[in-house]
Amino acid sequence: MGETVAGSCRPLTAIETHGKQIPWVDIDRLIRDWRPARMIVGLPRHLDGRESPLGTEVRAFAETLGRRHDRPVELWNEALSTEAARNELIHRRSPEGRRTDRRQLNAAAAHQILSGWILEHPHG
Repeated sequence: MGETVAGSCRPLTAIETHGKQIPWVDIDRLIRDWRPARMIVGLPRHLDGRESPLGTEVRAFAETLGRRHDRPVELWNEALSTEAARNELIHRRSPEGRRTDRRQLNAAAAHQILSGWILEHPHG
């Protein structure tokens, strides 16, 4: 969840997926509860800028999400977001507690993606 006026964002929660099944009930609930003006979806790209093979599926998801909730959806390059999130989580922990679970990592990666978008779009 982010706020462009304040230039801040924070992770809300990570939604568990099971295979390729999209957890629409959980997504719909978050959108209904938080009523975002727009939604940002991470688009997987290689370091050279080429879209990864998952790009087609992500684009289809983003299109469905926008239609389903009648809100704009923007795609944002998510290259290195997971690695940046992992490094952030490691640096916040003591050496003994460096393990992170997948939910924490996904939430932190989403935070990285949204932070990048907010930096480039300070006025929404």
